Amino acid sequence: MEYNLTSITGRLNYLRTLTRLSRNEIFKKYNIPEITLRLWENGKIPITAKGIKRCLALYAQEGLIVTEEWLKYGKGSKPLFDANLWQAPLLSQNDFNSDTSRNINDLSQDAAFLKELHPSLMIFNIIDENMSPIYNVGDFVAGFITETKLQELNNTDCLVWLGNGNLVFRRVIITSDKTSNLTIINPFVKINEPIIYNADIKQIIPIKFHRKK
Repeated sequence: MEYNLTSITGRLNYLRTLTRLSRNEIFKKYNIPEITLRLWENGKIPITAKGIKRCLALYAQEGLIVTEEWLKYGKGSKPLFDANLWQAPLLSQNDFNSDTSRNINDLSQDAAFLKELHPSLMIFNIIDENMSPIYNVGDFVAGFITETKLQELNNTDCLVWLGNGNLVFRRVIITSDKTSNLTIINPFVKINEPIIYNADIKQIIPIKFHRKK
């Protein structure tokens, strides 16, 4: 999905996408009425100063750092995730015992160790900013090839092998007619194909682990 970040409505939609919360989920977690959020996002009513503060607070709770200046005007620091609040570790506590002497602070060793534990795991090193601010250059992501139905992977970040042999890392969006589109989530980068429409998917790997640089 593409967002018009020159408007506050586009920025509100984009930020909610980053949180991966539906309007209903936001209502349940933060008590912002679903209809109110929809009206703000569609530009039917202007968001109030109080509404802006409530949105900034919920973004912070979800680990997303957003300045009031950027939300209101699209200027200043771009949104980013706080690594201390949002981080799915590549290595879980179950992967270790008290006698381990491995240095898990080293990314390469970390990835190699997990590969030993799970030989079928596919590990991918992030080399561009297409999926920023969640995934950044130097991070590792990993997962397993799955037979899960595509419809169940809607709004999931996945490594995808395409019919032409290319491997891409994108967010999977399933449309109402069950078409599979693959999109980047960083609207600030310029690439030839930010959205791959009606993707020819041969294999897909939902991301289960994320190790930040």
